[in-house]
Amino acid sequence: MEELLEVVEFHLPRYENTVKICKSSPAQVNPLDLTFATKFVAMYLLIKVKGSLPMTYQNLTMDMIATAKAKGGFIDQKTFKTCGKYGFDSLILTNANM
Repeated sequence: MEELLEVVEFHLPRYENTVKICKSSPAQVNPLDLTFATKFVAMYLLIKVKGSLPMTYQNLTMDMIATAKAKGGFIDQKTFKTCGKYGFDSLILTNANM
């Protein structure tokens, strides 16, 4: 797990730069950077939040995250629409993860 966290720390500056560009001038974002940022978020959630397969996050939306902020970071498994098929439990995001 410590090795994986080192990988996250190594790639964090690139991710933060991509987010900064997205906020300041969205038309200037390189598609490869968007792909990288998407993969980075999935892996970060895998390592730091849930510790499960990326399938957990497949149906995660911005609306779910906004709702989770009002509920103390809690996202119920039924919101993911995966509980019947995959049996995933709920997700709790901390302020740092948000």
